[in-house]
Amino acid sequence: MRRTAESRRLRVCLVMETYWPQVGGGETAGRMLAHGLERRECDVTVFTRRSVPGVGPRDPDGEVSVRRLPPGGSGPGRKWALAVPTFAAMLAARGEFDIIAVLGFRVLGAPVVAAGRLIGLPVVLKAESRGEMSGEFFRPGLERLGLSLDTPPIGAALELRNRILRTARAFVAMSGELEREFVEAGVPPPRVRRIPNAVDVERFAPADTDERNAKRHELGLPADARLLVYTGRLVDYKGLPGLIEVWPRVVSSHPDARLALVGAGGSDIAACEIELHDRVETLGIADTVLFPGAVHDVVPWLRAADGFVFPSRDEAFGLSLVEAMACGLPAVTTPVGGLADIVTAGVDGLVVEPDDAGGLLDALRRLIAGGPDVEALGERGRRTVLERFARGPVIDTWHDLLLEVAEAR
Repeated sequence: MRRTAESRRLRVCLVMETYWPQVGGGETAGRMLAHGLERRECDVTVFTRRSVPGVGPRDPDGEVSVRRLPPGGSGPGRKWALAVPTFAAMLAARGEFDIIAVLGFRVLGAPVVAAGRLIGLPVVLKAESRGEMSGEFFRPGLERLGLSLDTPPIGAALELRNRILRTARAFVAMSGELEREFVEAGVPPPRVRRIPNAVDVERFAPADTDERNAKRHELGLPADARLLVYTGRLVDYKGLPGLIEVWPRVVSSHPDARLALVGAGGSDIAACEIELHDRVETLGIADTVLFPGAVHDVVPWLRAADGFVFPSRDEAFGLSLVEAMACGLPAVTTPVGGLADIVTAGVDGLVVEPDDAGGLLDALRRLIAGGPDVEALGERGRRTVLERFARGPVIDTWHDLLLEVAEAR
């Protein structure tokens, strides 16, 4: 397929388990990619699950078309039932697209790649979680059923699945860890591209004192508090139970400290939102910990904050951290997964080991205390984002990849 400057627009199909108005790092990154490709003269259609009732077939912020497939409603098991409708929808869409990209292929990768082969369309696979290719992602769920990756039928099914996945034309890794996982699973290195998630550095930007105070007033927050914020799903693998356990010791030395956990547990099997609420009450710190719930725009919370905390134990990338750094917030995080590629300890952020209560406590106290050295961490964090994660260059890289793969067809 040869294209010229006069040829028609590139027709891109993006396949995701969930999409707007669902809130999460993967959904945010997918929506930014869809809008970015649209602005680069692509016709973009998103195939996703009908997870939220009553949502229309078009993204309200652009011309992106959204096709929502059954099953509807919420629940951790429903995403697995999406595989068959997606396979059928891909076959029915024959002739509509030039290329398909699957953003998060743990459930939908194999059926979409198989359908792509049947209708003659190239497929690009992007990993959204650690262990999607190796199968480690599935281990906790299998163990709950009394199974393991070593169980013969499971191992055989995983190998068959990976044979199908390896026939995809290109693979996108957000981090060095995911890139290595692809190669170790037998994907030829030239077919793996490193493309991180991106941030709109104009929306996610530092606030001066007046702007921060205005945001606090809008959100009903005390102007004189020292506010730390977390944004993301309220799930245990984000290290939130451990954060709550050390927070009383932070407050004992800094009574003006406040912590906002912005997000919800949702239908994730690791959701711990109820447990966090209960523990906060038990520890007697309910007046210092805020639960705003799921919000569609985290910018006001970040621009109202003094620092950011992200103590995750399992992270493929860490878009929430990059958004906070773009806002110039000094941050504390862990060196797991893709987070190790984002922050350099002591340079543009503070880094503690997962579940290290003492290290986390020291880092939190340092953020709360503030000072020139802490402010410098935030300034250097903003510089890191501008250099490596700004929206324009990242979307350009995606566009070039999709065009290259489509033309090679």
